[in-house]
Amino acid sequence: DDTEAALMALNETRQALSFRIALATLDGRQHAQDSARQLAWLADAVLDVVLALALRELRGAHGAIADARFAILGYGSLGGEELGFGSDLDLVFLYDAAADAQSDGARALDAPRWFARLAQKIVALLGTVTAAGRLYDIDVRLRPDGGKGLLVSTLASYDEYQRKRAWTWEHQALVRARCVAGDAS
Repeated sequence: DDTEAALMALNETRQALSFRIALATLDGRQHAQDSARQLAWLADAVLDVVLALALRELRGAHGAIADARFAILGYGSLGGEELGFGSDLDLVFLYDAAADAQSDGARALDAPRWFARLAQKIVALLGTVTAAGRLYDIDVRLRPDGGKGLLVSTLASYDEYQRKRAWTWEHQALVRARCVAGDAS
């Protein structure tokens, strides 16, 4: 129930597993490519836990949105399962909900604001400094329209952006993108 304690325990676990992966690489028990893949899978697991923490807090304050989907896409080395020690995470947040969807809590929010708060909470939790340090540095500049764009996009607007306004390099980045947490559908 204590978010700070959960983040600290999560970070200690992440560091311990990263250390074991590093040792296996250094002493030749596994290839560097396998270690990079394991580091990406570890980041996926951390994102799953952080998403659950963020959802718990947001649902407690504002309720849930029925029949909505949310996903975190990993781009770059995370998406390509080639994460290095000390790499940041390139993330894009997407949601799919009815246009008039609202949360069912006492302090209800419309879907765009609810999912924006969810994405903000995830970024904040990943970057929170605890006694064990921060979980990951996050880069969200690969979202549609870059730093000027919304932190979270609807699935429809993301699709429209990719089809009509994205640069060639953004299409190339999709080759390595994958769903790393949330609703994989």
